[in-house]
Amino acid sequence: MSFKAPDSLSEQIAQHLGQLIITGELKSGDRIQELRVANELNVSRGSVR
Repeated sequence: MSFKAPDSLSEQIAQHLGQLIITGELKSGDRIQELRVANELNVSRGSVR
């Protein structure tokens, strides 16, 4: 059995943003609203930066 460390918070946020792009919720040219993303993920705004 191999051990895989959990994704870091920044990796989880990047994956979330990637999903928004894939699903079309975030389109080319859209601004990423730090506060909205932070609230969605229940993290600080600084983590989203």
